[in-house]
Amino acid sequence: MTTAMKTIDFTRPTKFTPDHERRLHRALAAFCRTTSTRLSAELRLPIELEFLESTQLTWANAHDRLAPSALCAVVELRPTGTQILLGADSGFVLSGIESLLSGSVEEPPPDRRLTEIDLALARHLFEDLLGQLTVVWRDLTGTDLALVAIDTQLETAQVAPVSEPTLELAMRARMLGREFGLALLLPHRAIAPVEDRILGRGAIGDEGPDPVDGRRLREAMAGIEVPLRVEIAGIEMPAAEVLRLAPGATLRLGGRVDRGLGLCVEGVRVLRGRPGRSGGRRAVQILAAIEPDAAESLARLASGAEPQGPPWQGEPDAALIRSLGEVPVRVWAEMGQARLSLAQIVALGVGTVVELDRRLEDPIDLYVNGLRLGHGELVVADEEWAVRIDAVTGLDGDRPLEPESP
Repeated sequence: MTTAMKTIDFTRPTKFTPDHERRLHRALAAFCRTTSTRLSAELRLPIELEFLESTQLTWANAHDRLAPSALCAVVELRPTGTQILLGADSGFVLSGIESLLSGSVEEPPPDRRLTEIDLALARHLFEDLLGQLTVVWRDLTGTDLALVAIDTQLETAQVAPVSEPTLELAMRARMLGREFGLALLLPHRAIAPVEDRILGRGAIGDEGPDPVDGRRLREAMAGIEVPLRVEIAGIEMPAAEVLRLAPGATLRLGGRVDRGLGLCVEGVRVLRGRPGRSGGRRAVQILAAIEPDAAESLARLASGAEPQGPPWQGEPDAALIRSLGEVPVRVWAEMGQARLSLAQIVALGVGTVVELDRRLEDPIDLYVNGLRLGHGELVVADEEWAVRIDAVTGLDGDRPLEPESP
């Protein structure tokens, strides 16, 4: 019995646990209380900051929820070197600037292009906010916060990969009867080096691996980009049987659905994931962190090994005919791929969503010994992955599946 694969929507990831959210809630609530008092004194205005809610999203979706006119502070965690984003409505920033210049803030200031003086004052305002946030952040994570840059919403999209699980911590500022939105965006990769500390798992006096050494390793691997291919199981079968495959056949690939798919680099499986979607594209969610042996293989690749090219797209028959009979060949399917640096692959944690280069409606490619054999639809047969073949590349080209007679 075969069934069509159910597509999982990864636009709402679940990487952050309830314990993550609860501890971050408490930290942000404390930040809002202390910052209300500090800003009211600094700006000589009655200001009330309130924590609202947290929402788990991908980085692209969380970033898109910021107002187009929002001003954003790119913030670095030190010494880990990872980054988060603090965004504020332009009205909040402009009101703060007017107050710092002793101007009137009874009426909301009109939106305008910020001058160099405006940006310098906006930086001062964000530094005040981060000064208060650092106090609670250091207690929670053991890291300090440093302002890297002030940019518009459009200029800060590259802080994290588009599919990175991100926790949006929304706040509200009330000022003279007006309300403004603020949001702290936390990509999971930003807190991964200090996750044990956040969850209270670090032992006193146990500093763990040096985060600076980890950063140097990431920098060394960051410039090497390779295709990360999502392979659907794989079986060995006689070459003669492969040549007999025809449109309409269902080819079982042997891997159990509950074990997920393999994510491979240069033919070596480095991660496991489960298939789904991110918007209109295929995606895969990481099920288990990279194994030490796989990380070692990537390190060897980084040392200078020449990467292999993509699977050959030509017709397989000439190669297969030379090995007709019972000589076994390997057959597998590919869901798609993503080009990532080795550093990004090593950093992929459980729950991370990787967006692939294929659309949802694209067919699944079928390969034999590195040659593209044809394509079809991914299905489930008795809890195992299978492909219902739509077309096979043969001596006379693609043989598309013909519709059944009524």
